[in-house]
Amino acid sequence: MIVDAHLHVFLSKADDPDRTVDAIAPAERSAPVELLEETMAAHGVDAAVLVPLGPEDGYVSDAVRRHPGRYAGIGVWDGEQDAGKVADRLAATGMRGLRMFGFPAGVPWAVLERLASDGSLLWLYPRPDDVEEVHEVCRRLPDLAVVLNHTGLTQGGIGVDDRLRPRIESDIPQPAEARIRGLAAYPNVSVILSGSYAFSHQPWPYPDLAGVTRRVVEAFGTERVMWASDFPWILDDPGYGRMLELVDQHLPGLSPTERAAVLGGNARRIVWEEE
Repeated sequence: MIVDAHLHVFLSKADDPDRTVDAIAPAERSAPVELLEETMAAHGVDAAVLVPLGPEDGYVSDAVRRHPGRYAGIGVWDGEQDAGKVADRLAATGMRGLRMFGFPAGVPWAVLERLASDGSLLWLYPRPDDVEEVHEVCRRLPDLAVVLNHTGLTQGGIGVDDRLRPRIESDIPQPAEARIRGLAAYPNVSVILSGSYAFSHQPWPYPDLAGVTRRVVEAFGTERVMWASDFPWILDDPGYGRMLELVDQHLPGLSPTERAAVLGGNARRIVWEEE
């Protein structure tokens, strides 16, 4: 089974007035579930983790409710909801966890403690300034399942390139790489292998990110990393199939068992909680 562990689906603003609009997702842009279904079918992908653009849950949660074994959902924190409201929201929508873009206003301990006690996931895309706080979170909350987005790379602000894809201007390797890899000491932390296109200074297959990917896998082990495409941003360049091929491009030495775990088995265990 192949699982795409992080992607986005959304309608145009006209069809979903609640959805977030920004430079990457202008009002007229859409990436409906039907397009995802066609893309997954064309590439033999069986399941996916859906993440909305912002704190709007409706479209993603509806897809999850209709196809619970095929889709899991991760909500996006609005930066304001308290622990009780977050718990009620996840219970009502069936989302498996909450995405945070680091801790710009400080660590929301009560929210994270509630995620841990409820068995929900923290889907984390930290900033460089957050790395030591992430270590403290993992130390203090060993029952909180933390999933680092985009190969554990940090972002100091998300821009947009000329193809309307996310673009993060950053040195490769990043200064914080060693400390991010140090999070492997906490067994509750896993990593999504994705986002290379947004950080790389070179065209596909993003050779400047290959070493980063290998070092992350060496640190966390093949049982704690999951492949993802970051659909729909990659549909035109480099293409969905090429994102799937990156596992073999960057990790050519995987055994068949390890490859199967990275491409789907780990996501089913970590996100769907299947043995």
